Parts: sequence; structure tokens; C-alpha cells
Amino acid sequence: MTYEQMPDEWQEWLELTPIERFRESEKIFAHYLAMRGGLIPTPIRQVLFTIQANGVQASLMGGQARVFYGAAQVSKGVDLFLLASAGNYQRLEQSLHALNARRLAVPPFDPAVLARGHAVHFRCAAPGVEDLRIDIMTRLRDLPDFAAHWDRRTTIADQAGAEFHLLSIPDLVAAKKTQRTKDWLIIELLVAIHYHQFVE
Repeated sequence: MTYEQMPDEWQEWLELTPIERFRESEKIFAHYLAMRGGLIPTPIRQVLFTIQANGVQASLMGGQARVFYGAAQVSKGVDLFLLASAGNYQRLEQSLHALNARRLAVPPFDPAVLARGHAVHFRCAAPGVEDLRIDIMTRLRDLPDFAAHWDRRTTIADQAGAEFHLLSIPDLVAAKKTQRTKDWLIIELLVAIHYHQFVE
């Protein structure tokens, strides 16, 4: 799929800046929460700001990163690729405590488990972020370590000075290479976006 082959609504979505897409995604998520009886329109922003305020070194990946890049219009959770260090784990735990985030079932929150490439899942319960899910990984299958990804990350800042660190599009594509058909559709869209924004 090329940019020209995309539906008009997707072309309009891609013409927005990453921050504009993030704000529009918040509106969509707010509508979703309102339908469920939720009250706070920006739970994802609250989670991201909490993680930043505690100094956690991590990059966004998954659905929320795709929102910034334009390959998705909404995400109902936060996926983080985390630096595996004792200090960073401690800062993450402080963030999870502030968000009243509880681990979901298995696997345990253990650096050894994360080092094997497993994701650890949490669900928030603090006011304003109830039920929001956070997934943590420190290793991506068949990909370099965190330092290599961090060096080539994409950083986007909003008008208030908040910074959002994302896996680069090539790394996001590589992380999505699975056997699932739906992942290859996402890869096709990310590649088309990357070509339109950075090559054309």
C-alpha cells in the first residue's frame, strides 16, 4: 500500500503532526471512556507523565507509538520498552505505585523473566487511570539491546515541553514481524507512512 492508495481519512490523519494525532487519539479514547462511564479524558497522558516525572528511561512501542506515527487512531494501553537496570526498575516501581498498578497474573515482575523476552503486564487503579493496562518489556526478539534502540529513538515534544520517546519506525516494524496476519497489515502501513514522511 502506498500513501496514494490509502483512504482519504487516513491521508488526512497522516497530515496531522504527531502531537495533533496524540490529542485526537485522546478525544477518541475519551469518547470510549464516556461510553463506559469513565470521567477522565486523558488517562494515557497521565500515565506517561507519571513515568516521566519519576525519571524512567523507556520508549513507547505498540499501539501508542503507532498513534504518534499515524498507523493507529487510538490505543487503550501503554507498551514500554524499558532500560534494564536496577535504578530504572526502582524508578518504574515508584511510577507503578503512584498509578496503583497491580501485576496481572503471570509472569512475575522479575528482571530475569524480562531478560528472556517476556512482557510483564499491569493494570492501573489510581483515580483517572482506572483499568488502563501497562505492558513492560526489556528485550525484543532478535533485536539489539535497549541502548541501540535508544540511540535511534524518535523524540516528540509538545508545546508544554513534555517529551515522548518512541521506538523508531524501523525498530517498530522489526518488533512487529510475527506470524500473525494482523501484524503484517500494521507493518505495511508503517512502511508506507515512513516512506511518505521521510523519503518522498
